[in-house]
Amino acid sequence: MAKSTARQKAAGRPKDAVKRSAILRVARKMFFERGLEAVTIEAVAGAAGVSRMTVYGHFGGKEKLFTEVIAREARSVGRVFAELADLAIEKGTSDPARLSADLIAFGVDLTLFLSSPEILVWNRLMSAAAPHHPKLAKAFLEAGPYAVMKMLSEKLRRCSAAGSLVALNPGKAARQLIGMFRAIETSAISWGLAPFPGRREIERHVSECVKVFLRAYASSGTR
Repeated sequence: MAKSTARQKAAGRPKDAVKRSAILRVARKMFFERGLEAVTIEAVAGAAGVSRMTVYGHFGGKEKLFTEVIAREARSVGRVFAELADLAIEKGTSDPARLSADLIAFGVDLTLFLSSPEILVWNRLMSAAAPHHPKLAKAFLEAGPYAVMKMLSEKLRRCSAAGSLVALNPGKAARQLIGMFRAIETSAISWGLAPFPGRREIERHVSECVKVFLRAYASSGTR
């Protein structure tokens, strides 16, 4: 009897995993399109093809479902941030031309990533969710934006040590550079009222930002 019960439970696990995945997939789509307040458990259950009680059984309610969706998305976005950092920036260089090319490549990749429609929606969603889920928001910041900022700070520190620029406070310099990159995004864009500039305009903007940045932090030998 015990063996039969165990076999039944084991057989039910894959089905439960499929249902859970379907619920999360549907919930993610709904939260991204409508926001937290406009989504109901009934709507998620109907779209996922499961009962209302199944959603409650897996997640306990809308807040916990939303938390799980945000946590999964934060891990995914954090991985992309890390990949951007690893691919676009070398450890350090004494060659000003190479440094400029590295920073431009990084800035373009970062800005294109941040300008994708999903990330723009994600940022609006996180802005609304952060006050209610501070631990989750902090975990995302540390895995994504803070990790990229730390990477760039280390890059600038190494370049300063190599003599290609002078950055006495690399962390502050990194914040300034990323702040300049982000300046292309207006309030109208972040609120979804205007489209993000295209790649050519982003490349031009990033190149200008890097030029101004390197002029401000140039060493005496590169002025």
